[in-house]
Amino acid sequence: RLPAVAALCKALEDEFGSTVGANAYLTAADAQGFAPHWDDVDVFVLQLEGAKRWSVGEPSTILPRASSADLDAAGVDALCPSHKRAACTLRPGDVLYLPRGFVHAAKATGAAPSLHLTLSAHRRNAWADLLERAVPAALAESIEEDAAFRASLPRDYAHFMGLQHAGDSESDDEAADDAGAPAADDSDDSDASVLEVAAVATSS
Repeated sequence: RLPAVAALCKALEDEFGSTVGANAYLTAADAQGFAPHWDDVDVFVLQLEGAKRWSVGEPSTILPRASSADLDAAGVDALCPSHKRAACTLRPGDVLYLPRGFVHAAKATGAAPSLHLTLSAHRRNAWADLLERAVPAALAESIEEDAAFRASLPRDYAHFMGLQHAGDSESDDEAADDAGAPAADDSDDSDASVLEVAAVATSS
């Protein structure tokens, strides 16, 4: 562990509010690094020694939550046509920012090996990740503390819940009130059928 790298990671963690990791990559002269791919993190590439030619393409998936498998040339062309790709050469002191999801690949250029430091941030640090952890915990606590969450569903809940009712702007009673007619009496409504309940369960 290098103190200077650890201090840099700590400073970026304080700035971004997420964990930051660091990896060093040494590539032989005129050699290809990893196969083209995209990452599930935001990446900062710091070129330390030698030179490296980078190809970067726009993402086909906005803010992916998982890194891709290795891509071949045909896969890159299918996901990211040439007019959506750019190239640049990094030399010592240069920094390249690769947002999450951007397809990239690099090759060392020149007669000397290439050495660069990769800093990665925002791994599993999206709203989706926060809500996946927070919502189940909050629901579990509510169920434990509030009996209303443990009450049985209304017998006619299948008549007003689910995607099939998502476009309803008002209830039958409200519609009747607006028209000046008496509200419909649903006291003799039959219980929701098994098929109706199943439809709600699968569409919710």
